[in-house]
Amino acid sequence: MKRVVLAVALLAVSQQAGWGAILISCEGTESGGAGPNRFQYEIQNTGPVPITVSIFSVATSDLNILNYANWVMPVGWNAIVQPLGLWVTPGVKTPHGGISPVPSALSSGQVMFSGPAIGLNAGQTQIFAFDNPLPSENGEWNVTALPAGAATMWPSPVSGGLVQPFTDGPVHVAVPEPASTMLVFASGLLMVSLWRRWQGTR
Repeated sequence: MKRVVLAVALLAVSQQAGWGAILISCEGTESGGAGPNRFQYEIQNTGPVPITVSIFSVATSDLNILNYANWVMPVGWNAIVQPLGLWVTPGVKTPHGGISPVPSALSSGQVMFSGPAIGLNAGQTQIFAFDNPLPSENGEWNVTALPAGAATMWPSPVSGGLVQPFTDGPVHVAVPEPASTMLVFASGLLMVSLWRRWQGTR
């Protein structure tokens, strides 16, 4: 029960956090964008005053760091994949410009880019990207910035594409294919079974 209440509270914060000065475009080739990376996000300062950005995070359900390559981020920044979930719509990938359903679950983790604060004047953009072989679903993003950050608004148009290149809606994020997920699950069951047999022979 506590987990459900916490999830609802987090969603409420997420919905209220899209202040509008920072918008995002989902441009990865996995989503039909121009790329060149399979997962590529471009944030834009649409407000009238400069901002300084220190963190960009996007949901992922792939915690295998070996699946990530060709990182793109500001000079001096780092990227990590950590098991801290963000909101996603499991199995749902809404086309660019379409209205995403409200999320119903938390991802397995997130990709977090961070480093020395970078300045974005009005109209300026910054790209964050990586390659990952997996398909995608709708997911949350967050930007930590001063004087104000931004986060996904649900429901809103999915960012990217020619019609609405920048929105405060969700983006497409990496998710293991059902077959891959079942393989991991089956491997876990096999390990448990072998461990129990080993315990029984002692």
